[in-house]
Amino acid sequence: MLDVSSDKELWDALIVVLEIVRGPQLVFIIDGLDQIQRQKRVFVEGIRGFIEHSRVKALLTSETQDEMEVLLRGVPCIAYDVERQECLDSLRFDNTRYGKIMTEHKGTLKWLWSHDEYLKWSASDASRLLYIEGKPGSGKSTLTRYFKDHLEEHEPAAKSAIVASFFYSFREGESQTSHYNMLLSILYDIINQEESFFYHIQPEYRRYQTLLRARNHNFSELYKSLQKILQSVGTHERTKQLYFILDAVDESTDEDRGSILQLLFKLCSGSSCPVKVFIASRPVTELKHLITETSHSIIRMQDVNRSDIENFVNSFLAKDTSFPIDISAAISKYILEYSHGVFLWVHLVRVQLIRHYWVGWSWTGVFGFLKGLPKDLEEMYKLILEELEDRDIGKQMFEWVLFARRPPTVLELQHALAIQNSPDTSEESFKGNIINGIERRIINCGGNLLECKGHEDAVVQVMHQTVREFFLRENGPVTNSGFKMSERDAHVKIATSCLRYLILCTMNTALQKNPSNPESWNSKHLEAYVIHLNERPLINYALSHLEEHIHNCTE
Repeated sequence: MLDVSSDKELWDALIVVLEIVRGPQLVFIIDGLDQIQRQKRVFVEGIRGFIEHSRVKALLTSETQDEMEVLLRGVPCIAYDVERQECLDSLRFDNTRYGKIMTEHKGTLKWLWSHDEYLKWSASDASRLLYIEGKPGSGKSTLTRYFKDHLEEHEPAAKSAIVASFFYSFREGESQTSHYNMLLSILYDIINQEESFFYHIQPEYRRYQTLLRARNHNFSELYKSLQKILQSVGTHERTKQLYFILDAVDESTDEDRGSILQLLFKLCSGSSCPVKVFIASRPVTELKHLITETSHSIIRMQDVNRSDIENFVNSFLAKDTSFPIDISAAISKYILEYSHGVFLWVHLVRVQLIRHYWVGWSWTGVFGFLKGLPKDLEEMYKLILEELEDRDIGKQMFEWVLFARRPPTVLELQHALAIQNSPDTSEESFKGNIINGIERRIINCGGNLLECKGHEDAVVQVMHQTVREFFLRENGPVTNSGFKMSERDAHVKIATSCLRYLILCTMNTALQKNPSNPESWNSKHLEAYVIHLNERPLINYALSHLEEHIHNCTE
């Protein structure tokens, strides 16, 4: 009888049976409505009618389909994973430093995987921290990038693990030194790779969102909420191992660095599943107080990178020069003796040595030249500074790189220099001041102290954090040179350049096909003007940061 009944008759029969039984409330669970191949509409309409005329509750699941949305319109709906995706969007932060870190020289850094301290850290079943400590310029960031890039090759557990990382950088601007932004980035990585963690922290995330939407939200409360969410890692019953990778902790904001490090150490001591933390930094007080060699692992770069430096020196001598073998060996030995584990000093010696080689050399001359080079970074920077040409333009470049709110792109710097050097904001004057071959001019005016990083939208930055410190240290070597800078004066100059640039963009509105009076423009004229503004690379920076520079002028 049931075989020949219509769908409606079957649903009606089920309703009658439920009325007769009158038992405990019934819950229907029907999974995969999207998989129905025949009479989908009839079946779904039958379910709706059945629910409306009975006392049952139903849980229905389906993949997103336009037809299903129409059939179930008006039914309470939970869209799967939407809130987690919204969470990820709110946590998204562009950590710019990683892609600009120099990759390892071929054949270097492989010692890491067999180092005793690394093996203790890796093999431990408990949570543990590995601290890469090193002098400035010893290669800590390159090692950290190398570790992240090759982790899965050497750690089988990492293939199914959660890997969260942040690379602090003072050179990249204040946003890249922020602990708040580090928390955003780390949490994004965790929630993006482990869906269940979102549901573990969902109540606190919703509180964070409420705080964020408040008209006058309290930054301190937002920051505490993010810390609380990260702390929840320790109570999440996950099966995946977690790796935290933090580089250049010494370049992070001084304020609250201690409490952030304490939070990471607590995760190492109280997590239900192992947390492996990899930190690279110069020696900082907060780390010294927290690190104990019995429960954590420490590798000091200057103690282990001699073979890497030797590899690099021998490689560039073979590639960039044709010194006889005995001279190359003697040069290599000398550089190794005075490098003291500082890769950056070796790189600067390389540049000076190759320049000397190409103008002609002798046995006595090349060793006299090497011995005459400074033996430490600061003295090397002083030597490079003395050799720089076109100091007026060079000083302007350094002011923009050191005091802009973020590293300027090559094109932004090109336009900034053109507008800064003339109060005339006419298009003709501006074009006349544009420096063609700007990349070559940057090298000429900045020596090895400035570098262009990236391909599209390459940015101009100091080549190492120590260069920034060299220029800005109070009563340092730059104070008595032609490159002496005042922070207030630099902000005045940058603010003035931004104002002039905006005047240039707004006053010169008479495009070839546009009427001179903007009030008479139609949509095509406006579109042409937008295209025109898009060709002004400095306009976004000027609009975004002019107010900050003006504020800094008055402090």
